[in-house]
Amino acid sequence: MTSQRRPASRAVAALAAALTLGGCASVNAGSAAERSFTEAFASDPAVASLDLRSSNDLPWIGATSGTVVARDDLDETELQELTDRVGRFLAEHASNTGAFGIEAGAFSFPVAGDQAANERTLGIVSELQSDGRLVRADLSTLEFEVSDAEHAFAVAEEVPELSERLGLERDLPFSVSTSAGDVQLAGVPGEWVAEAEAVREAVAPQVGVSRITAGPESIELRVPDELFVPEATELAEAALEGSGIDLTVSSDQLRLDDGSDGTDARNLLGRLDDGTIARIASTEVSGSVIRMTVRSREDLVPLGKALDAAPESAAFSTIELRLAGEDGGLGRSAGSIDVFAEPGSLADRAAAGAALAGTDGIASVSMARQRLEISAAEGVAGDDFARFAAVLKRSALPGDWVCIFSGSADTLCVTADGTLAERDQSYDDHPSWSAFVRAWNTAS
Repeated sequence: MTSQRRPASRAVAALAAALTLGGCASVNAGSAAERSFTEAFASDPAVASLDLRSSNDLPWIGATSGTVVARDDLDETELQELTDRVGRFLAEHASNTGAFGIEAGAFSFPVAGDQAANERTLGIVSELQSDGRLVRADLSTLEFEVSDAEHAFAVAEEVPELSERLGLERDLPFSVSTSAGDVQLAGVPGEWVAEAEAVREAVAPQVGVSRITAGPESIELRVPDELFVPEATELAEAALEGSGIDLTVSSDQLRLDDGSDGTDARNLLGRLDDGTIARIASTEVSGSVIRMTVRSREDLVPLGKALDAAPESAAFSTIELRLAGEDGGLGRSAGSIDVFAEPGSLADRAAAGAALAGTDGIASVSMARQRLEISAAEGVAGDDFARFAAVLKRSALPGDWVCIFSGSADTLCVTADGTLAERDQSYDDHPSWSAFVRAWNTAS
């Protein structure tokens, strides 16, 4: 009996010894490597901070990876020395380290456990830092930000060669964009870069280009004025003839999403008179929904009336009128108004939204089918929500879910009805509940 138990006992003893000698670090190899890296570099005089990630997938298996953020004032020699130190660590801990990089100001680059590879990468980084076209570059992800549109296409054409110099494959995905956002190129290298540039060169001198977004399969072109969309489309299609690339053309005044061709929106805008058009800052179309951003609160109701009267509005299931505001937290904007409605009922809802927005203590308003939400202005306490009961009752439709939000995360919600009862209470402990119900029920 004793002889039969010895093998198991020896196995247990061996496991215990391994755990004792290696500790938890042996089991959680990724966490152990992260601790070792932190100990080695957290106090390094060239390091500003560390951004590390580790995984412990199975016992004795795991790795750490991350980014070393270098101090902004490092010179070329100091950056070289830091890269050497990181590279040596990676070489010594190759089994428990993954992808690492160094962020040096506006430039980021990968670091390997191979000194020759790191020296090659640093040489490229030095070149890019002196390249006046680049604003920012990440050689780990092949993401580049450039100063202007012309430079965007030139840099995009150079990416395959740059990838090869970095020891990478030539056809890896990349992205190049301008600081202003008027050019965005993303995808695997290919002829589409030259074709996108040809589109821009064909259209920009004639009607102007606000933005071009391009990839291997599609190009989205935006011009400043809706009147020039047909001309821009003709010019762009001629430049793309035979390419097989999908083309979408829109304007700053009418932006298209989800493949919409804009015909219904153009028909609707064509119905409106010049005075009404002047109230619209921009228009966006997504499927059967059209959004119009107005210039002021006073534009909401007149625009709503004009849209209700236009037969072309029936092409859309929902029309949104929006007044943009400033960021007010909680995902809402102070001073903003959003009104969603079916054609034919837009003016009434717009009038209700404008009235709410003009009420003291209300920072923003959002209205949709069976929903009405307001956010309280800064300084309005949760126990003072009863002040909004009367105006909310006048603005809500029966059955609307009506909510008040505040910066302190207080929320009070009710289902609109002629009379509210205590049993309808949604938030039992809200300090304004009783007063709100009384104010609502006495309001006409």
